[in-house]
Amino acid sequence: MAQPRHTRFFRMERFVRVHPGDNWAPNYRGDRVRVVLLVDGETLAAHVRVSGADDTAVEAGPLGFGEGAELYARVARNTCPPWRSLLSRWGFRTA
Repeated sequence: MAQPRHTRFFRMERFVRVHPGDNWAPNYRGDRVRVVLLVDGETLAAHVRVSGADDTAVEAGPLGFGEGAELYARVARNTCPPWRSLLSRWGFRTA
């Protein structure tokens, strides 16, 4: 019988402020959203996810490790880009 495959995932997350005027309702405390970078330890495929407090989310991936880390760094800076901008310009899709 084949052994189950155990894959390691590496996760990095940060809470960042919502773009002024953007509504993720509900947001996390302090008007913030969660930005997560999830990397498969075996294939190094990366996923970036941005979510509000009710798990309404947008995500990008699978991406290469470098591309995913760069996207995470750009989105998780000081203020999260607007929701519509993430979908249209940044290559995210609804999760």
